[in-house]
Amino acid sequence: MLRTIKSSKLEIGMYVTRFVKQTGNMNLTMAGWIKTEAAMKGLIAKGILEVEIDTSKTLVAKTESENKEKSEKQKPISFDNELSRATGLYQQAKSFQKKLLNAVDREIAIDVKQVEAMSNKLVDSLERNSNALLCLTSIREKDSYLLEHSINVGIMLATFATYLGFDKAKIQKLAFAGVIHDIGKIKVPDEILHKPGKLTDDEFVIMRNHVNYGGDYLSQFDDLEPSILETVMQHHEKIDGTGYPNKLRDDEIGMYGRMISIVDCYDAMTAERVYKKGMPSMKAMKILMRESGVHFDGDLVRKFIQCIGLYPAGTLVKMKSQKVGLVTKVNQAKPLEPEVKIFYCAKNRHYLASRDINLAASHCKEEIEEVIKAEDYKIDFQKFFTQAVA
Repeated sequence: MLRTIKSSKLEIGMYVTRFVKQTGNMNLTMAGWIKTEAAMKGLIAKGILEVEIDTSKTLVAKTESENKEKSEKQKPISFDNELSRATGLYQQAKSFQKKLLNAVDREIAIDVKQVEAMSNKLVDSLERNSNALLCLTSIREKDSYLLEHSINVGIMLATFATYLGFDKAKIQKLAFAGVIHDIGKIKVPDEILHKPGKLTDDEFVIMRNHVNYGGDYLSQFDDLEPSILETVMQHHEKIDGTGYPNKLRDDEIGMYGRMISIVDCYDAMTAERVYKKGMPSMKAMKILMRESGVHFDGDLVRKFIQCIGLYPAGTLVKMKSQKVGLVTKVNQAKPLEPEVKIFYCAKNRHYLASRDINLAASHCKEEIEEVIKAEDYKIDFQKFFTQAVA
């Protein structure tokens, strides 16, 4: 959102788009963030009286109180301890999402506070142990794409925001935006929404309208944070101006909009659907990198990949020893050596007593050979998942 303020009210992290009032004739060569105290004083010294800022792009520096809040947070709990709670929460989120879509379809008003409470629960789980919920985003039900996709985008957006150092209030807003970003799709006819082949031009026009459907519905709620609505409206915009619905480009797209476009595309590419198999995460990452600087913010793409890792939590991997395991924690320092829960023998096709290994540990001799899919070895991933980590 654009807002005019006095230059004396500038703060570190604010994004200046133009000079509104000044005593001289200084030109702003490029919009950007105020990064230092000296930069603020410099503008005032040069006669800049008022500036226009984009509040959606403000980067909030951590204050002393926020650092104290962080130190008082509960200690992270183990993956296994959080998983049971996260599993129940994910199912609760799916039921909630179904009710939400039904309300939108029937044009019944929703309680924004209830949506906020649901998305905040996801953030709380991620705060306790981010990998438990992230693992659940990899367990797909082919006929539940619309329900799961929005939840997954909310989870991954919150994880990404945490990685970027956002404060909790902003993380919660992004989780909220992710959960509701695709509600307009309930207004798209099923024969178009679930069409296995390429859409015709006319069908694509209808499909693209889901953003406006969602935006129109959400705009009736005065208590909805404006930045959340803006994020929903920008999740299909591209920095080269070829996105929709408004063909925004470059800095016209807010920070949240740039983030959600990356996460939305990644989850869509890796998702299992009735008519399409999900692609491996590494292939999806390569596509994101290829589109960097064209469709997506290149710097944010790189940071997103660093955030989720080359082997994201929930990835099934086969070791050179032929043991199969579930990635339970990424290793950002050593991306090729995550923590893995071994539970299956690919050679003899039978389950093993589960055990955790850290591939980065000096004594560990295991190495990842390849990423696999559960169906490759007839593993009932969804059923066994809860048993293997119990």
